[in-house]
Amino acid sequence: GHQPGHAAAMHMGRATRNHWQVENNVHWLRDAVCDEDACRSSDPNSASALALLRTALLATVLASGRESLTQALEEFAADRHLAVALIANQRLALLLA
Repeated sequence: GHQPGHAAAMHMGRATRNHWQVENNVHWLRDAVCDEDACRSSDPNSASALALLRTALLATVLASGRESLTQALEEFAADRHLAVALIANQRLALLLA
């Protein structure tokens, strides 16, 4: 049989792996799409704030139904009004929720 703490340890291990899988995927997306690793801010608070903003940007783009983050950013670069409309629509959706 298993030792008494075995199930709890297995659950903790699974939860930890799931957390880091999500963290690694989000970091990879921020780096691949926003070139996050090129940011050379030496202030940890600024780096954290920028990471939070990048994550919010990516979440907003994904919530809009777009499948390609790179393509969405290219669209926004070509027409900044699309980006403003996306943010305004997300804000309106939050207000109406």
